[in-house]
Amino acid sequence: MTCSSEALELGHHRRPGEPPLIKGWLPYFGEALKLQKDPLGFMTTLQKQYGDVFTLFLGGNYITFILDPFQYQSVVKNQKLSFQMFTSKFLMRVFSVKKMMTYHDLNDKIHTSYQLLRGKHLDTLMENTMQTLKQVFEPQFLKTTSWDTEYLLTFCSSVIFEVTFTAIHGNVLAGDRKTFITELRDDFFKFDSKFTHLASGVPIELLGNIKSIRTKLIKQLTTENLAKLQGWSEVVQMRQDILEKYYTPKDTEIGAHHLGLLWASVSNTVPTMFWTMYYLLRHPEAMAVLRDEIDHLLQSTGQKKGPGFSIHLTREQLDSLVYLESTILEVLRLCSFSGIFRVVQEDLTLHLESQDCCLRKGDFVGIFPPVLHYDPEIFEAPEILNEKTSP
Repeated sequence: MTCSSEALELGHHRRPGEPPLIKGWLPYFGEALKLQKDPLGFMTTLQKQYGDVFTLFLGGNYITFILDPFQYQSVVKNQKLSFQMFTSKFLMRVFSVKKMMTYHDLNDKIHTSYQLLRGKHLDTLMENTMQTLKQVFEPQFLKTTSWDTEYLLTFCSSVIFEVTFTAIHGNVLAGDRKTFITELRDDFFKFDSKFTHLASGVPIELLGNIKSIRTKLIKQLTTENLAKLQGWSEVVQMRQDILEKYYTPKDTEIGAHHLGLLWASVSNTVPTMFWTMYYLLRHPEAMAVLRDEIDHLLQSTGQKKGPGFSIHLTREQLDSLVYLESTILEVLRLCSFSGIFRVVQEDLTLHLESQDCCLRKGDFVGIFPPVLHYDPEIFEAPEILNEKTSP
């Protein structure tokens, strides 16, 4: 069976060999609002109704989801399904990075900077992060005479943003550092609140003041303003060096690239920290096991905890905290709803074990692992936190 493309002024209509098509009743948005409201519940309902392969209309795009985990490799290893093309479209929609669409080698060169997030380079970044944590917390602890009450999500967002921004992009030298971080953080999370809409292809003009907020964030991360920060991480320095070969120093799109890096660093870390703390607070027996593991590590390394004592942990020492790792992995299983996507570069037929699936050029293909994470055949009582603390 082969597939062919054609101009469709009136939109997609299902053809022989194509998966079931769910378009929804909202023009352009399709089923995007239902997916955003309850990603797992919505996808599970569709899986029960249509099977493991179906196509959704979302924000002007047609995305064929393949939910059978045994078929994931058919997506991620297929050379005609492009991750680079997806990345370029994603960066343009969400962060207004346009040059990736025409300079494909720019994506490859930026990708090389991620080698600085491994090995000894990661050790350096870890050290900077630990120092930043001390900078954020220790002055407060040393002068605190009473405790303040704060919402857990607000606390996690505040800590993760400040520590991540400072460790990766550098310290603010002039002016009121706290005011700068607070304003940048507040704008960032307003922008992040509309991320799903932007990623789905919803025009930014329909999202209130998000366009002006994004413009402000990008301006804060341009070459001119980054130069005011001290202590760039190696990965930011390398990205900046690469970008300056493709842009003029005053080109604001450089700031759009750095906004993308900041988003990738913060957006998934905040909910992971929040849900980890939430479940630990709800399960004191698990908290006790983690405290005991950390106390044992501190004792074995000759460190003391409490006011006036600084704690220093290397990456190897953190890696040895197997109960902590198990806790985080279980939280990711329960609370992470990320997908993996590719762009169809040409009309093709994807040969799956259960069926042949026709795909059209320009459409998207996605897999959604959270469906697997909640499969009762794999995880016993998958909706419940696994309280077994052994790895």
